[in-house]
Amino acid sequence: MKSKSHPEEEDEVLVAEIVKANKESIAQHWERCPSGFICTLCNKQYKRLNECENHIRIHLGVKPYECQICKRRYHKRRVLNEHYSFHMGKKLYQCKKCDKSFRYRKNFKSHAESHVEEFNSTLFITN
Repeated sequence: MKSKSHPEEEDEVLVAEIVKANKESIAQHWERCPSGFICTLCNKQYKRLNECENHIRIHLGVKPYECQICKRRYHKRRVLNEHYSFHMGKKLYQCKKCDKSFRYRKNFKSHAESHVEEFNSTLFITN
């Protein structure tokens, strides 16, 4: 009797197959450099090969992660998870300084920088 696999396991197999199928194409677009690895398409540098490969997926349009709700595809699992938060009406990132919440990491990071700027500006106040 054949055991049933879980949809998550099937997704992981599919992702692995897509990534493997594109590995050779991705490998054509990075080179070693003194600081790690460089994308030959835009010269962006990375310390780790997997980060460089993930970046190259964007250039090549490789999107192995699919939303099970609307079938949109993404190049990173994190971006897919942020997308799911849209369907679920949740915000994944919460500021510990002011309790503001954000659905996307880039918006959260931008917000967090505003707190750093506020802090830095208070260092230069003179009375």
